[in-house]
Amino acid sequence: MLLINQFKSQILIFEVYKKFSAGYEDLYLWTRASASKSRFTIDVLKAKELARKDGIFYHIEHQDRKLCFFLFEKMLYLVGSENDVQFQLLEAIIEETSQEFFAFYKNKLEHYEGGFISDYKDFDNRFLYIIGDLKHIVTVVIAPCAVCGKSIGIIAKNSLINRFPEQRIPVPLVFTHQGHSLLIYLDKQFNVRGSEIVDISS
Repeated sequence: MLLINQFKSQILIFEVYKKFSAGYEDLYLWTRASASKSRFTIDVLKAKELARKDGIFYHIEHQDRKLCFFLFEKMLYLVGSENDVQFQLLEAIIEETSQEFFAFYKNKLEHYEGGFISDYKDFDNRFLYIIGDLKHIVTVVIAPCAVCGKSIGIIAKNSLINRFPEQRIPVPLVFTHQGHSLLIYLDKQFNVRGSEIVDISS
């Protein structure tokens, strides 16, 4: 059984940047005490280069780590983790924290003209609260995989269903693992209504 909260200790960094014409400025950085920010330095530079369109989740994956990032209204949000964490969970964390961060610092951000990263450290406790109980932002679904020959646990962010109109249900979700991809279809109760192996290219 896949237990969501087992992954909270594998969330390693969360960063927020403000985009200006000359580049990005650091606003906020949280790192797990046991994690090194330098482990993600190259990935963060790549994220700043790749994040060109608002409202799109981007992913970078390595054998030992993952980075998920999201650009919205000149704010870049990034979350990094160990490799076992599924991207749907990282996306859900960004959705939750980006809304909370903007609400927390709304007045300051609306008049922001540069400053120091320490001004935003009050958000640490809020971020720890969000990742302290991940079950409220994602759901685990069980789907059969014809290649593996067994049922596997797949994390789906709750907003995946909530953002689609009724006529777009069931919602498709592709899960890539062990060199192949499984396409599943979810109904409004997060029941798997069908699954198939799909081709992938990179």
